[in-house]
Amino acid sequence: IVELDASPVQMSLLAAFSVLPALMFGLAAGAWVDRVRRRPLLIAADLGRVALLGSIPVSWAFYSLHIEQLYLVGFFHGLLTIFFDVAYRSYLPSLVPREQLIEANSRLSASASVAEVGAFSLGGWIAQLVSAVAVATVDSVTYLVSALILVWVRTPEPAPPPADERPTLRHEIAAGLRLVVRSPILRAIGAQKVASGLGGGIIGTLILLYGIETLGFAPGVLGTIWAIGGTSILGALSAGTLTRRF
Repeated sequence: IVELDASPVQMSLLAAFSVLPALMFGLAAGAWVDRVRRRPLLIAADLGRVALLGSIPVSWAFYSLHIEQLYLVGFFHGLLTIFFDVAYRSYLPSLVPREQLIEANSRLSASASVAEVGAFSLGGWIAQLVSAVAVATVDSVTYLVSALILVWVRTPEPAPPPADERPTLRHEIAAGLRLVVRSPILRAIGAQKVASGLGGGIIGTLILLYGIETLGFAPGVLGTIWAIGGTSILGALSAGTLTRRF
């Protein structure tokens, strides 16, 4: 919006390209991740996102950045993120004992919430004081840091089952769908995800345009407003305690 003067239609297309991989490959990603070791996949996904986001400041430096490039970056970034998000959640049980899973998930959610809240404010002020392109540079570096941290993980990861002992990809996808449909809890979570994704997609596409162009907020102010709303940290930190209590 700030650097390329994107229109509402262009912002909508950018959001659509970013979530399209989930619709196209989401089901297959879960089944495929079960067939490989998680840590190398996580590292590869991080490094891929380093290159994708790093292409933005490079193109800007050569005066060749266009919205169409952002569509491609959004699509492939979304694709790698789908595989990363599925893999890191299923990687956790190989790092901690089962009785510590709730606490470990709580800490993961809390650290993610802290990063998200801090990123909103920090990203907004970087965009305001330096440039929006600098935000992409910083974002690219964070994925590099993530990859390096994953390289340092030394906990042995169980090998995936041999190819001759597992069902086909199609059968695994079908089994997963049947499990979700038959479980009231998983059905409810799935419905919540659909509703949240639909509403969040509408809001996420338009709220930047509304805040910057209609209300006239600077990026730093807009980021700070979102950071103040980051009460998800409290929920994440209290999840383990509330689970033990109730």
